[in-house]
Amino acid sequence: MRFLTSATGLSLTLVFASGLGSAAIAHQVQTTEPIGATLHIEPNDIPKAQVPTQVWFALTQPGGVVVPLAHCACALTIYDSANQAIANPPLVPITAEGYDAIPSAEVEFPTVGAYTLVLAGQPQGDASFDPFELRFNVTVASAGTPPATDSIPEPVPEESAGEVDGAISETPASPTLSQRTGQPAIWSLVGIVGVGLLWGTLRRRKE
Repeated sequence: MRFLTSATGLSLTLVFASGLGSAAIAHQVQTTEPIGATLHIEPNDIPKAQVPTQVWFALTQPGGVVVPLAHCACALTIYDSANQAIANPPLVPITAEGYDAIPSAEVEFPTVGAYTLVLAGQPQGDASFDPFELRFNVTVASAGTPPATDSIPEPVPEESAGEVDGAISETPASPTLSQRTGQPAIWSLVGIVGVGLLWGTLRRRKE
């Protein structure tokens, strides 16, 4: 397999770009002799670190013939700035910008920095092209905000339910029935006994 550089690579890039349409203007394009590819990173080709990011590759042969994932035994490898492989995300087909069933993957760049995405493949099924390897240099300039996770509040232990900042709030206990009625009941009983004695005394005097 021979990679194209300088003026020859540029001229073939323009040929593939004509087949890829307007997407080539906004996205990064790389080519070899058998295959050209447009890389797009969601959203707007501005990758961010620490968040899931979707990337897809519009593969074409000379003349603009689209190569779907079903016709390519493709593999994606992500390298960091030290040229160490850090991920091999699985490829799945996607339809985007008029391209049907092209390779895509979900990646997550761990930190801000420079990365290289290497897409390698060979024909499968009825496809006919030479094995290829395409390298895309990607710069991650900022970190994104990780997706929020729904948190469930932890239950408050019963013994600490009334504690606020280390202090225990005391709520006056409601008086019991005996506490509410005990004293008036005693005086009522005294009054009844007294009335009875007075009535009995008056009755004996009349007799």
